[in-house]
Amino acid sequence: MAMEYSGEATIIIHNAIYGRQEQAVSWFKVSDVRPEFGQPEVDIVFCRRGKLGRSHSTVRSAGNHRYLTIEAGGRVLYDSRTDVPCDMAVWEAVRARQAKLPG
Repeated sequence: MAMEYSGEATIIIHNAIYGRQEQAVSWFKVSDVRPEFGQPEVDIVFCRRGKLGRSHSTVRSAGNHRYLTIEAGGRVLYDSRTDVPCDMAVWEAVRARQAKLPG
């Protein structure tokens, strides 16, 4: 589902291996879902708050290690799992394994 939003928001990458990463943005656009090597994929283009230029992130279903949400005003505006499936049982298992590793 393509969507575009202008205004303050936070992109949150939920990565089972590297943890949670947040990026404050002032604008974003999510592409339509497209197949890439037989798997769904979406691109998110965004402007970081207070920065010039655009940045880019791609969400793919391979590995089930990562999904992305975009929040603003206490609401979830976008959740990549609606377009790119992420097996949360696999995600949780990987996250639990990572948590046991030494710092």
